[in-house]
Amino acid sequence: MKNINLHFVNKSVLAAALAAAFIFSSCSKWTELPEDVLADIGLLGSWEISSRTVNGVTDMSVTCCEYLELESDTASDDVYGLWYYDDGISTNSGTFVVDTIESTIWFYSDNSTFSRAYEVASYDVIGLTHFVGSNYFGEIWRRQ
Repeated sequence: MKNINLHFVNKSVLAAALAAAFIFSSCSKWTELPEDVLADIGLLGSWEISSRTVNGVTDMSVTCCEYLELESDTASDDVYGLWYYDDGISTNSGTFVVDTIESTIWFYSDNSTFSRAYEVASYDVIGLTHFVGSNYFGEIWRRQ
């Protein structure tokens, strides 16, 4: 009789362990909210132009007052956002999308579409480059 009871107890313990494993594995696990993909890239924020070169020559007219804001849209798991530009004379705004493979930002507004190659130098500094015709523009933007 002791062998039967011991055998029954071992099977009961094994069955209870399997049931507990099944129950706990089927429970939903805590999932962290995804961080914003654009924040991870390092482009989001308010930026002020620091310098501009045209074909490698410093543009001395850039002293201040050009601002670019890059904000996330409502979806944190994509590479789409909202932008706003102000140079003290005119403003422009729209949406943007980041191509992380080509390191390019595509800007869209009501009346234009344009792109800038980007490089995140640090948390506080990004570089944007582009061509206008045969002229190559390089810009350094600093976080405000």
